[in-house]
Amino acid sequence: MSSTQSAPPPDPAIVTSTIGRLRAEHAASGSAERQAILLHEIGVLEERLGDEATAARDQLAAVNAEPEFAEPLERLLAIIERRQSYKNLGKLLDRLHKVGGKPDERARALIDQAALLADQEQDQAGARALLE
Repeated sequence: MSSTQSAPPPDPAIVTSTIGRLRAEHAASGSAERQAILLHEIGVLEERLGDEATAARDQLAAVNAEPEFAEPLERLLAIIERRQSYKNLGKLLDRLHKVGGKPDERARALIDQAALLADQEQDQAGARALLE
């Protein structure tokens, strides 16, 4: 098998069962951090099943449960961009800029915000200001 071939599709029954177990663990958890991690993992599995709407909802819940947890925010942004649903993208990119731990993560968020302003909102001056 070539290293360029993608992984085989997951068995939906196994993934659905795993999601059920993770949801039960989430419901039993009292820690916001643990709940955020579990919701993120559930969202990743839902994406694998092709259920982007539910995945987006769970990723957003993970972000809300633990605002400093950047991974679900990254996944949520990817889903929104794939679906070309730009309504709240600016707010999410701003949030990513604020939670980005490293300078390159914050810079990438600013670049993405500038691209959104220029492409979707036709705000060239605002985009330029972010880049500067």
